[in-house]
Amino acid sequence: MDDNFLRQTAALQANLKMLESQSASLTDLADMKELRQFKARLADYIDGHAAAGNLPRDPFQVIGGRLGAIEDFVSATTREIKRLTSWRKDWLKAAPAVDLATLQGALVELDAMVAEVPRIQESLRAKVSALDWVVGTHTAELHQELLICASCVSGLELQKPARRQAAYDFAHGSGTLAEEVAKHFEVVGVKIREWMALHATHGRELPLIEQEAERQQIRSAERRLRSLGDARFIDLNYASAESGVKKLQGIFQRFKGFNEQLDGRIARGEFSAIEQKFGELAQSITSADSELGREAQALLGKMKLALAAAKAKRRKRRMMQVIFAVGTLTAIVALSLYVANEEKKAKDAKIAAEAKAEREAAEAKVKAEGARREAEKAYAKLKGNRAGEEREFEIAPGVKMSFCWCPAGEFLMGSPESEEGRGDDEDQVRVTLSKGFWMAKTEVTQAQWEAVMGENPSEFKGGNRPVENVSWNDAQEFLQKLNGRLGNADGGKMVLPTEAQWEYAARAGQVGVYAGGGLDEVAWYDGNSGYETHPVGTKKPNAWGLHDMSGNVWEWCQDWYDDELPGGTDPNGPDSGAFRVSRGGGWGGSAYVCRVAVRRYSNPALQNSYVGFRVARSSVP
Repeated sequence: MDDNFLRQTAALQANLKMLESQSASLTDLADMKELRQFKARLADYIDGHAAAGNLPRDPFQVIGGRLGAIEDFVSATTREIKRLTSWRKDWLKAAPAVDLATLQGALVELDAMVAEVPRIQESLRAKVSALDWVVGTHTAELHQELLICASCVSGLELQKPARRQAAYDFAHGSGTLAEEVAKHFEVVGVKIREWMALHATHGRELPLIEQEAERQQIRSAERRLRSLGDARFIDLNYASAESGVKKLQGIFQRFKGFNEQLDGRIARGEFSAIEQKFGELAQSITSADSELGREAQALLGKMKLALAAAKAKRRKRRMMQVIFAVGTLTAIVALSLYVANEEKKAKDAKIAAEAKAEREAAEAKVKAEGARREAEKAYAKLKGNRAGEEREFEIAPGVKMSFCWCPAGEFLMGSPESEEGRGDDEDQVRVTLSKGFWMAKTEVTQAQWEAVMGENPSEFKGGNRPVENVSWNDAQEFLQKLNGRLGNADGGKMVLPTEAQWEYAARAGQVGVYAGGGLDEVAWYDGNSGYETHPVGTKKPNAWGLHDMSGNVWEWCQDWYDDELPGGTDPNGPDSGAFRVSRGGGWGGSAYVCRVAVRRYSNPALQNSYVGFRVARSSVP
């Protein structure tokens, strides 16, 4: 069968169809005769070519079949697109209640779905490849004569040209539909990996919450539990951690409730009952050094003081009653002498305490002034000349560490309320750093660590990759050995930066979400790291020459963690705590944790492949 004859015949038949639709209005006999002759010649034309094998007996039937096949192809493409783009679509709305095996299985299924797309496209091309003659040189439109025929084929409704074109493009691996499918798979894949990373975080944090609950570290356990958010995985045991925290909260509420009832019980003279309750409450504290223990002891101390004051008041009242009852001058004189003696003792003690305080204040002032002068001398030797100025130290034969100068200044620490992903512990505070310091250009590398410590604990090996699997305590040991080698001839010593120094250096005088530019420019994170660390200094530095302040590995800071950022001049965070701060995000974290303002708190003994550190050189003392 010759497709050329078929198309020509289709056009002739379509024209005849239109003429016949107008035949009812023909009144001229000549026109009617001409119509009959046209039909006869067309019939002879079809019969002749049909006999020669060029045409089927019913060209319209063949044309209708081919046009129908095109519509089947468009419908099949639409069904496949809907199936592909609906896969795991519900997972994008909210975290599903799943286990790790389900998430891992979903990644395997994702790879299978991605691999299936070329086979689907090949199948769709097979449907339409034999029909390319009806598409013509411009795939968006059918031939004009076929469009005419389509209007004449009973019951056939062609899809819109744009829809046919989109289906045709998808079958050939291009166009908006192919992009839509690829984008959907990419978004679902990112979400699944985020949940896997979150699952790993929950798996690490839950045992720590249970341990802290057992040790009655109530505030630390509460903070950790809040940090898990609302997501829950069905293969992890949240009940034990949550019940442990709830139990501690119950104990604390009993202390607090009894404290609130204390005044009423004292007024009723229930002293024995109060002391008995003291003993019962104290038995619920298993560790006086725990956070719950310290808070409970503070409440007990206040209650005991109140009770002691009430007892003393009652004794005094009874003594006065006795004095008035006896009514003797001897008792009055004795009482007066006693009161005078007590007043003299109190006065002498006050004078002695004031004198001691004055001596200690003078000594402290002299000592502080000496320390200030020594600090000024050390800082004068250490100080750099300009922001970003570089200085290099040889920490071992052939192994060097480079630093950049961060001048004194002030900045807003934390994140504005408008910043996406901000945490509750990032409220902005004004910070002034009265002295500049040197900050290492990069995170401590495995080669630098090994030169000082003689071993390499890292999971992702590579001399120029950041060292990881090191705790805050390990970092302190490294600094102690490093300071023993280098000394302080330049007026400085190697330290972990304070949290304020770290964020000040990361911002480098600029206001932005990440350290030095766009996320992909400056950071290795879960979107580009391939889930491993990378050699330091391969991403763009910030304005003061510092690399990887966002991403690659989290970096330990010197401070203990507190819910509120430390503000003021040269802040150092709280004096004690349960957790140390780390900053900067890492290779396994999502975009929002690589923000300059993000804060993470961990046990100082924690070791894993997410955490390393960076060295600062600050003035002595």
